[in-house]
Amino acid sequence: MGLSQDIYASEPGVVVLSFNVRDSFERTSEDAKNIIKQVMLNDEVIWADDVSGRDRGYVGWVQEEYVGPNWVWIERIISHEGFMGWTGAGHDWWKNKWIKRSVPYVKSGWMHVDVPVYLAEGNNELELQVYAKEAVENLDVQVYWDDVEIRPINELVKVDERVRMKRRGW
Repeated sequence: MGLSQDIYASEPGVVVLSFNVRDSFERTSEDAKNIIKQVMLNDEVIWADDVSGRDRGYVGWVQEEYVGPNWVWIERIISHEGFMGWTGAGHDWWKNKWIKRSVPYVKSGWMHVDVPVYLAEGNNELELQVYAKEAVENLDVQVYWDDVEIRPINELVKVDERVRMKRRGW
């Protein structure tokens, strides 16, 4: 069983499919691993997860920023007080490293998913469904979908010489 929606694209391109999902089953069981929440676009699976266990948090791409000695001094420190604050927070200003800049806020009890997808020109069928891979008996589970939207790719992907995007939660 599932929900479906046709999405019209006036031209082909990559966008972000964004949605929240949760289910009522919070234990781990072999039967629950057979119940699958699934998102499909034009008959292609673009995201899937079973209902077993707790599924919370963010699944998608996070922005990381490159930090090196020159950048730290120019962008963050500027003064002795800034230097003391930076190093006091556990950062080593001489090390080159990547730091997470942003992880989207997720409503309590929900999983938020951002998936880059390709929309073909014309109609594209989006399906949100739940199905059983094998027969399951006496498994009471409810699945909730919320805030399903298509967003421009530049809202997810940031480009800069000191920025990279990294998968999270997959």
